Amino acid sequence: MIILQNIQNPGFDISSVLDILRGKQVIYKKSVAFAYARDLYKNDSEYARTRLGERLADTTQYVLNEKEMARVGLEFSRNRNYKQIV
Repeated sequence: MIILQNIQNPGFDISSVLDILRGKQVIYKKSVAFAYARDLYKNDSEYARTRLGERLADTTQYVLNEKEMARVGLEFSRNRNYKQIV
């Protein structure tokens, strides 16, 4: 197996691929960072903050990754059409 990628993807974990090949179950957890960014973009900061707390408490379904949070910040800084968030 050869895996090629041209960007750094913090969500990609080669150990998950190996587990699949070994027949093990892989549990996928959603990104807290991307969900938070979506909430900030579509709603207000208070709503996003509340949902962030809920998702952080739900460790069975969500995971927070520092690289993903940095990516979210970068994407907001690149997008000139986003709402001003205070």
